[in-house]
Amino acid sequence: PRSNGQIENINSTIITVISKLSIDDPNKWYTYVKDVQKVINSTFQRSINTSPFQLLFGTAIKTKHDLKITNMLNEEIQAIFVNSRDELRKQAKLQIQKVQDENKRTYNLRRKPSASF
Repeated sequence: PRSNGQIENINSTIITVISKLSIDDPNKWYTYVKDVQKVINSTFQRSINTSPFQLLFGTAIKTKHDLKITNMLNEEIQAIFVNSRDELRKQAKLQIQKVQDENKRTYNLRRKPSASF
């Protein structure tokens, strides 16, 4: 992500889903934008504890959900989650190693050589 990670993630999801939907005729990708937008706007978002549509209008959206789009979005969101989790784990591992190295250096500065008998 270059600037806003959340926006970059959703844009990546939208592009992937539209690409999959228009695999038979890539020149007609634009025909799926409206459906993908409806599904995204009506999908529950954990961060706001509701759907974006319901947050804006105060009621749930009253349209048919395209199961194919919903499934693709869920798969893509799951993949993003797994990638984000793996990246966080890598960063945590590096940070733990860094702190351990710093602690070792600090400890060794005060340590005296062992006495030989």
